[in-house]
Amino acid sequence: MTNVNIVVLELSLAPCLILLSSLAQQRWGQRVSGLIVGLPLTSLPLLFLLALAHGAHFAAAAATSSLEASCAQALLIGVYAAVARRSGVLVGLAASAAAFGGGVAILDPSPRWPALVGLSVGVASYALVLVWWPGSHARGRSTEPELLQETPSAHGLRLRYRLIIRMVIAAMFAAALTGASGVLGSHLSGLVSAFPVITFVMGGLTHKEEGGRAAVEFLYGVTKGSFAVVTSLFALAVLLPSGNLPLAFGLATMTAVATQVVASALSGSRMAPGVIVEA
Repeated sequence: MTNVNIVVLELSLAPCLILLSSLAQQRWGQRVSGLIVGLPLTSLPLLFLLALAHGAHFAAAAATSSLEASCAQALLIGVYAAVARRSGVLVGLAASAAAFGGGVAILDPSPRWPALVGLSVGVASYALVLVWWPGSHARGRSTEPELLQETPSAHGLRLRYRLIIRMVIAAMFAAALTGASGVLGSHLSGLVSAFPVITFVMGGLTHKEEGGRAAVEFLYGVTKGSFAVVTSLFALAVLLPSGNLPLAFGLATMTAVATQVVASALSGSRMAPGVIVEA
């Protein structure tokens, strides 16, 4: 497995996940789409390729760095959710990206965390974001007039156009991050590669297309799904040094599924606090 194959997978995973989550968004709403984006659908395959290309210990170190960066990911989501209540898309994107960058700037020079510390901080970070979740002041806009003026064929064409734009933007972001990580040190590369491209792109475009309330609802689903990412990364960080890749990735996948089941059971069918869901 070569570095070219890893880059190809990175560039193809982002648009494919955008396609999957966008279809789920249209069919089941923002919450389900966010849950899908929050799952480790990109991190586990990429770490598997890293293990094949560079060895299990290298992949374990990358998993530990990504686990460490989970608190910066939670900060990005929380900041965007807060800003989306009253501000526009560009402000939300800039503020959340700056929050992630600030988190990485603090984490990079610090000593590497043990996997258990990364797990604890990651879970606590996402839990705090959920407890704090913003109220019902997110700005939204009604799309009914626009839909009433459209024919079914025009509406379908608009949706396909939006989907293509989402996939292209996701691929561009993934390419930029891949290029940046190639010139950075191993630890900083792991931190930077943890930037949640899909969440960032989908959150911003959902905000632009559907309004702040829809973006907040989407990000709430992402936050709930992200617990599965944290626990699966911890499983990989602990198990990969053994060199048994099938066991490590098999148990990591099972851990992600179990975490998602537990998180869903604990939250039940409650909606995001204060979020108004439009029919």
